[in-house]
Amino acid sequence: WLFPTSAPLDVVGAEKVWVFNPGDTDVQVRVQVQLDEPGVNGTVEPFEQNVPAHRAVPITIIDSDDDPANDRVPKGVPHWVLVQSTDGADIVAQRMLTGTDLRGVSYAIGIPVVATRWLLPVAGAAAVGSSLVAVANPSATETATVTLRRQGGGSVSDVESAIEIPPGEFRMLDLVRAGLTEGAMSAEVVSDHPVVVGQWIGFSSPSDIATPLGIPVVGTLGLPFDLIAPGVASGELDTAPLPSDDTLVDPASVPTETTPEG
Repeated sequence: WLFPTSAPLDVVGAEKVWVFNPGDTDVQVRVQVQLDEPGVNGTVEPFEQNVPAHRAVPITIIDSDDDPANDRVPKGVPHWVLVQSTDGADIVAQRMLTGTDLRGVSYAIGIPVVATRWLLPVAGAAAVGSSLVAVANPSATETATVTLRRQGGGSVSDVESAIEIPPGEFRMLDLVRAGLTEGAMSAEVVSDHPVVVGQWIGFSSPSDIATPLGIPVVGTLGLPFDLIAPGVASGELDTAPLPSDDTLVDPASVPTETTPEG
């Protein structure tokens, strides 16, 4: 399960992941946090957690207090998150994010697929102070080149293009700065390599946040393979113990109940 959205640089809130094991046997789960600019900010030791059968377990990524014991993930550093069972067993993951000092809270399910085209129907709304789109590249080997497009008023135009995202890294693109503040504006992300996309929307009145998922377009989506290994910075990459195959999966081969509609 992929969580591309992060709190932006100026937000220091709390973050927690719930992992549900619907199976009949216990499952070992790894929660992997990929920091922005790993060459500068370093890497994070992954969280390892046993999840009993038919149970849900919360895993704290960032706590709301200042206890040094909870400083594995540096506060105020944007990041994206990858959750997977170490033996391939079925799990479900959901994440909670808050704003600074717990002002605002948002829950979102993870994304189980990657795609080369994503749609963001709501780019901005009334009382929105910040609207960001997060694009994560989970590949261990391939750099993704991304274009952000504006759709509205009956036309489409490029806002930013040729944005390179190295293996295992992500970028947060500012939709407000790009002028996508009107309710009628939507955004689109196009990439030459499969990525995963989400949003961070901060409201000023009342103070709250939302973290909607991007919508992958059918025909461009597939299952994520060749994933970045945990705790490895860009330039020192290794492959996680998963099939090394970047080929997109035919959408018809993906079970209907796990295929997001595009």
